[in-house]
Amino acid sequence: MSGNQKSDSELRQAAAEFIEAFRNAVAKSDEEFAQIVSGAHFAAFDGTVVDLNASVTAPLSKLVSRAAKLLGPKAAHERDIEKKAYTSAQATYSTSLTWL
Repeated sequence: MSGNQKSDSELRQAAAEFIEAFRNAVAKSDEEFAQIVSGAHFAAFDGTVVDLNASVTAPLSKLVSRAAKLLGPKAAHERDIEKKAYTSAQATYSTSLTWL
């Protein structure tokens, strides 16, 4: 890779695990939607919600940690990495909704 881009198998694996966990935690029915929003930790996007439970936050933490390590202390802003991870997971999920 060129420039500031880095290729790292651990980072790619962590990203894949987070996206899979995110997709699995998205409400897939009205009942799941209601159950998730009655809880304390969820995010809403594109008319649905995702349950931000440990099955999502643990892989996210792993992803953020790996990215921060690769970027180094001067460039790593963990909150920004976390926001980008969520935005990317939402985009990945949204583009797979071909039935809408």
